[in-house]
Amino acid sequence: MRSPVIWLLGGIYFTIALGIYTISFWLPTIISRSGVESTVTVGLLSAVPFLFAVVAMVWVATHADRTGERRWHTAVPCAVGGIGLVAVGLTQSATVPALVALTVAAAAISSAQAAFWSLPTALLSGVGAAAGIALVNSIGNVAGAVSTSLVGVVSEATGSTAGSLYLFGGVLVVGGGLVLALRIGR
Repeated sequence: MRSPVIWLLGGIYFTIALGIYTISFWLPTIISRSGVESTVTVGLLSAVPFLFAVVAMVWVATHADRTGERRWHTAVPCAVGGIGLVAVGLTQSATVPALVALTVAAAAISSAQAAFWSLPTALLSGVGAAAGIALVNSIGNVAGAVSTSLVGVVSEATGSTAGSLYLFGGVLVVGGGLVLALRIGR
């Protein structure tokens, strides 16, 4: 618990999890507010970003394994995911652009999450590694409560989810920058 690396990793994972939870919990609402009235159509369209996310995760992970590089394979998807969340906020009143932005955000953030977990194992070792990884995961998972609550509060106050999407997009970009502060390999 005294290791700054653990807290840095926890902060990075918090930013990634914030993006994942935001998309997971608010995607159907965003699609519905974009003008889609049928709940069946909202449900079907909600699957699209995650289908692309699966493909992106596999591609990014395969490329990271082939090159042996981990930081950039986490940092770039964080930044792209952050930009995607901002784009969702800007386009949320039009279904097709909002769905494209949601797809980019979901694919990038999911790829960042998959690539991220190679970082703690590269930086932590020995007996403390298990406890450190558990703490990193715990810090990150607090984002579930923060994201759902904050999006709800901001949406209630402004009548739109755009403000929270801009905020969380910025947080993800910062998370990508923090990944580059880690000193490992390449």
